[in-house]
Amino acid sequence: MNRTPRKSSIAALLALLASLQWQAAIAEEFPPVDGAAEQVQSRRYQVEDPMQLLQASIAILQDIRYVVTKSEVDPGLVVAAPPWSSCRCSKSLTISLQELEGREQNYLVRLTMSAPEYNNGWGNPVTPDHTDFYQDFFTHLDRELFKERQQ
Repeated sequence: MNRTPRKSSIAALLALLASLQWQAAIAEEFPPVDGAAEQVQSRRYQVEDPMQLLQASIAILQDIRYVVTKSEVDPGLVVAAPPWSSCRCSKSLTISLQELEGREQNYLVRLTMSAPEYNNGWGNPVTPDHTDFYQDFFTHLDRELFKERQQ
C-alpha cells in the first residue's frame, strides 16, 4: 500500500490552513475600508513640492505628541506611534502620499488610524469613530500649507 498521496494531501491541507490563518491575520490588521470612510481619510492637494505635504504632516503629528517611527520620501509614507498617555486611543497613524495620475503637482494625502476595538459592556466589539480626528488633521494641514505659501 502506497501512503505518499495521503501524506501529500495532509501537507497540502496544512499549507491551506496556514494560508487561511495568515489571510485572516492580515484582514484583521487592515480591515476593509468603505468609500465613505476613505473620503473622510483623504484629501487632495496641489503643491509644487510633495515634501511640503510630508513636512507639514510630520509637524502636525509632533504637535499632537505622536512619535514618528518611520518616514520615507519616495513612496511618501509617514508612520507615527501614539503618545503613552493616550495609547488606548489608537495603535498608530499612517500618512500616505500618492501623486494623482495625469495631474501635475496634485497629490492625494490619506491618513489612516489603526484603532483597537473596544468592548461596549455587553461583550460586543466597538470600533471608535475617528471622523473628527481626520477632519481636524486636514484642517491643520490646510493651515500649515497656507502659512507656507504666505512666507
